[in-house]
Amino acid sequence: MLMEQHVLEKLLDGILSGAYDLDERFLSENEIAHRLNVPRLTARRALTLLEEMGYLRTQAGKGRFINKRAESIDLSLSGAESFTEKLRDSGHSLRTISSLKEDTAMHRHARQVLGLGPEDCVLGISRLRIIDGSPAAVHESYLSEKLFPGAAEDCPRFESMFAFFRSRGYESFSSGPSFLSVSLPRIGEQEVLLCPSLVPLLVVESSTLSGDEGPTLQYSRILYRSDLFIYRAEL
Repeated sequence: MLMEQHVLEKLLDGILSGAYDLDERFLSENEIAHRLNVPRLTARRALTLLEEMGYLRTQAGKGRFINKRAESIDLSLSGAESFTEKLRDSGHSLRTISSLKEDTAMHRHARQVLGLGPEDCVLGISRLRIIDGSPAAVHESYLSEKLFPGAAEDCPRFESMFAFFRSRGYESFSSGPSFLSVSLPRIGEQEVLLCPSLVPLLVVESSTLSGDEGPTLQYSRILYRSDLFIYRAEL
């Protein structure tokens, strides 16, 4: 185990420091075994882990290559700004696929954040964010159906929640407490985001209020792939 960790760290240090050419095939099992004087099985396991962590990709018939990183993206931890508007202002392309979420434990948590009673209905909306052609984030928004009647019918057209809020007469926004955590993707999240199992997801939870003291318009939970972009956090 210590030998595998040593090999993994050695290869990872080289990738992060730019020691390997992005356009050239990465080291093979045999090359790693020879250079580091380790068994081929140890080299194979290290390469597999680097793929699962998102640092390498395999091209059929060509070998492994280092995954390129895109430029940085501003990541707002506040629930008072529109991700859609900020991203498009920065020049990135964005495509959104929206769908309704089935009732889960997150709906019950959202009901508390939204200040609703047990009899009130919560609408969950999931939006897959495809940035510059890559599935990069999932935005989950939870709304009060009482506050936004008929919102479910608008779901297929949802891109910016803030544009939707404005269409319902809300013009100024503020943010409730925001929380940042890290988790590994579950199987469903891996399938939606097309990410390996060991790529950490940044999880941002926040709420959006109308004005400074108005009603809570949404509770949001956003999952960002950590391997595609370097995010600049803005409070």
